[in-house]
Amino acid sequence: MLRNLLFSVLILASARVCHAGLVITPSDMSLNPISVGSSGTIDFFIKADIGTQVLDGFQATISITGGTAGGLVFSAGQADSQLGDGNYVFAGNSLSQNTLVGVGTVTNAGLTYIGSDASDDGSAAPLAGNPVPVTLTDVDKLLFRLNLTGVAAGTYTLTIAPNIANTAFYTDQLDPVATTIDGANITLNSGQVQVIVTAVPEPGTLSLVGVTLAGLAFMRRKRQVS
Repeated sequence: MLRNLLFSVLILASARVCHAGLVITPSDMSLNPISVGSSGTIDFFIKADIGTQVLDGFQATISITGGTAGGLVFSAGQADSQLGDGNYVFAGNSLSQNTLVGVGTVTNAGLTYIGSDASDDGSAAPLAGNPVPVTLTDVDKLLFRLNLTGVAAGTYTLTIAPNIANTAFYTDQLDPVATTIDGANITLNSGQVQVIVTAVPEPGTLSLVGVTLAGLAFMRRKRQVS
C-alpha cells in the first residue's frame, strides 16, 4: 500500500525524462474472438526498446472503447494468473503476490482496469519487503493477463496509454521511466488491440447445423457400406 501510494505521488510529480524506452505490446486477439456470454483473456507484454531498462514498479490504466457500450468488459473477478506465470515481469518477486493484494481494480462499469505491482523479495511477507528490480531486455515479459467478458457482439478496442492518471513505470529508485510517447519514452507498439465479440448462434441455426452434420455422416457411412 505504501509503495502504491508512492506510485500515485510520483505520477503527479513526474516530468519528461530521457531513459531507455519501453515497448508495451498486447497479444493478437484477431484469431481468438470472444462469444457473447463467454470469457477470454488478453496479455500485455513489456520490454526495453534499446539496450536494457531497470524496472521496479508500474501502474497502468487500460480502457475499453468501441462497439456497444458495455458489450465487452473486464471481468469483475480478475484471476491475476500472470502472477503464476514464469514469464511475468516480477515472477517470484511480486509485491502483490507477497502481500496478498490483488494486482488491479475494475472500474467504470467494467470498461476500465487499473493495475499496479512492484518488485519485492518477500522478506517481510505479508508486508512489503525489499525491492529486487528486474532488468528488461529486448525479450518480451508478461505485464498483464486480463480476463474479459463478452456481453454484446461488436468490435472493441483495448488501449493502454501513458499521459493519463494512474499510468507510470519506475526504475529501482522509483524514478519514472517515462509517462509520454516521445522519443525514448514509452512506445506503444500496437498499443491498441481490437477484440471481436461474436453473437451466439440462434437455437434454430444450431439445429440446422446439427441436421446437416448428421446427414453428412449418414451419407458417408452409406458410401462405406456400398
